[in-house]
Amino acid sequence: MVDGIQCLLLGTVMLSLRFELSPQREESRLGLAADFVLLFKIETETKVVAGTLFNEETLSEQDALLRTYPNAAVDQAWKEVTDVGILAITSDAVKKLGKDPSKTVRIPSEWGFGNDAHLAQIDGQHALHCLNAVRRYAYREVYYPYVNESSISHGQSALKPFDQAHLSHCLHVLLQTLTCTPSLDMITYNWVEPQDYPFPDFAINKKCMKHDELLRWQSENQLSQEQWVDMSLRGPGPEDTVLPMPEELRKWPEAE
Repeated sequence: MVDGIQCLLLGTVMLSLRFELSPQREESRLGLAADFVLLFKIETETKVVAGTLFNEETLSEQDALLRTYPNAAVDQAWKEVTDVGILAITSDAVKKLGKDPSKTVRIPSEWGFGNDAHLAQIDGQHALHCLNAVRRYAYREVYYPYVNESSISHGQSALKPFDQAHLSHCLHVLLQTLTCTPSLDMITYNWVEPQDYPFPDFAINKKCMKHDELLRWQSENQLSQEQWVDMSLRGPGPEDTVLPMPEELRKWPEAE
């Protein structure tokens, strides 16, 4: 949903945030989104990882598309799977995240989320956004054509300051995500012609949350694009906390 702000690792977070709904919350849109109750109803399934190194003709149409060299259809497929929706959570949920609700952004009560609604997004979707960002940087000749051989200098990034900062941020987020809850599923080995050493069989069986259902739930509960734009136009209120801009961020417009 939101461009430019932009394996799901929610299990621990969801368990730590779950609490009973009051009758008032049960009747509200906000209660369902804030307490993540619907996430518990998302089914799991056993999948075989499409881990082939070659033999891409054996992949499903969707898997093959996500692995294809960039084009309009590929970009649309990645956009859909990495969508970051802006959701509403309560002050209690904010506190259970270890955050201070007096410093988080509140949602206008007239939008139908109640009087105790704060902006939030799903961490796993942000990680997927970062994966897509790294994919785009990997195909920089398509997405960042200003980077060429003449712009590359030894020991210094050829990317513009914001692009390099975004890449570094996303690589670090993915590193922390994968090391925080690493998969302990085991990969076996086979003898494969003409390899001299045993070759890993990446087609492992995994129990997965149905990501399509998560995306559907997110779509049904997120703020609209119009509301997100309106939030920007409104800006902070007189009682809202406004954090200082990092000094490096102030310099970026001058460096462009």
